Amino acid sequence: MIQADKHLDKLSYHEIIETIALGSELPECLTQICEAIEQEMGLEAYSSILLLEGEHLRHGASPRLPPEYTSAIDGVTIGESVGSCGTAAYSKRQVIVRAALCGRTSARLRSNIIYSLAGQHPFSLHRMKY
Repeated sequence: MIQADKHLDKLSYHEIIETIALGSELPECLTQICEAIEQEMGLEAYSSILLLEGEHLRHGASPRLPPEYTSAIDGVTIGESVGSCGTAAYSKRQVIVRAALCGRTSARLRSNIIYSLAGQHPFSLHRMKY
């Protein structure tokens, strides 16, 4: 759970709670959470929320990531070495990484994303830290 005094400023926290309480659609609520986290973390932060649907990760929100990137990971089957999110969902354990496409947990996901993005978007892979 996000604690207002530790992670997000109180205004952002209360705006998110208000959005949820007013019955806003889930994508709007998730986007607002991502935007608040990115604002808190600074210019170099990219956030996303993935939802677990059966054995697949589904796109929830990612306001600053290019659509081609989110499309490449939408629907991915969870498992070991399927990115930090896929590995965490599969193992039901927290996975902490410095960069989303780094290390052994991302080997299969990284190759799938690179293949999916090849030549599709100016969001170049050199900007991604892995």
